[in-house]
Amino acid sequence: MATKKKPEDAAAVNEKVENTESKAIYSANRKSHRRTSSDAKIDEVITGTGSRAAALRDARQRSAEREREQEIRAKKMTDWMSVNAAYKLGRALNGVVIATQSRALRNGDSIVFAVASCENTDFQALIPFNEFYREDPIKPDDGGKGTLERRQEQMLAKHMGAPISFVITDLDTRKDDNGNVTYSVIASRRQALAKQDHRTFDSEPPYIVENMVTSATILSVSQQGVLVNLGGVDVRMNKRDVSNRYMRTMDDTDRLTGRPYYSVGDKLDVKVMKVIKREDGLHDLHLSGAYAELQNIIDFGPPTEPGTTTIATLTRIFPNKTDKSKATIYAYSDSFNLPIVITRFSPTLIRKRMVPGDTLLVQIIGYHENGFAFALCKGLM
Repeated sequence: MATKKKPEDAAAVNEKVENTESKAIYSANRKSHRRTSSDAKIDEVITGTGSRAAALRDARQRSAEREREQEIRAKKMTDWMSVNAAYKLGRALNGVVIATQSRALRNGDSIVFAVASCENTDFQALIPFNEFYREDPIKPDDGGKGTLERRQEQMLAKHMGAPISFVITDLDTRKDDNGNVTYSVIASRRQALAKQDHRTFDSEPPYIVENMVTSATILSVSQQGVLVNLGGVDVRMNKRDVSNRYMRTMDDTDRLTGRPYYSVGDKLDVKVMKVIKREDGLHDLHLSGAYAELQNIIDFGPPTEPGTTTIATLTRIFPNKTDKSKATIYAYSDSFNLPIVITRFSPTLIRKRMVPGDTLLVQIIGYHENGFAFALCKGLM
């Protein structure tokens, strides 16, 4: 059975009506106030810009700039937390050498740094010169030209673009009078090399053993050789250790591609000739890229069949001391990365006084068990 609603008295009905009307009036006044306030701000900008569209565009631009600044600050704080975690854990970071820098000290001396990027962050690490190498390659009294600081800068500049690992040794934050915060990351590559050395050679079995062929990373290229890193060990290799090919200097370019044979950051196939354990527990290596080329031919087979005619560059020539019509001639084919021993040639070639760097036309006639090819020299080009 339906119940009847009690009739409301007139006073309650009038009060409800008045409240509803008050709310409507209040809402309308608020919308009008917001519109008026917004229009007043825009009108204020219009006075300086001259148009409402320009004022709206400027307002949006300022808003976008504030959002970008907030994103940059958030990214910087996230990166700093990541760097700080690596510092506390002693974890090695990867980076690339991007610059060199010199800072003066209060006593008048100066320190030369290598500047390296920090992996997955926008921060840069400062690596002092004496923390970049396992042993300091420059001595103050070794008779070198130029000031010690200048020589250190020149040596570090050769590593531009080289991938390296380092351990953070100190973090610093400083705030200036304007409230701007400066973050500094100080690191050591020497400590990272020692850690990598122990991981490489103290494991069972070691990751690197004698007679294996592997890839080393080129850290710098000089006129007469390269500096490579393998397993936490920096190794200097002279020109003849690097390859069997003929090169006047290590800056020579490949005639086929037009780019240098060897550049910083490239991988170089090397054969581990000897592993030497030092008294301090670290290791030294003797590496050869020339033997790696031969070992690759032994392991993977000849790059071309006998009977192939190709162009080769004369690398070395050893005339016979008793018979001037005979000689031992070594050459290299860039097309096949193939070391060649020329066993047949015309005696007139010897009389033409061939020199290293001359271009020869040769025909492959066979292969030696050590990897190099035997060839017939068909002429001097």
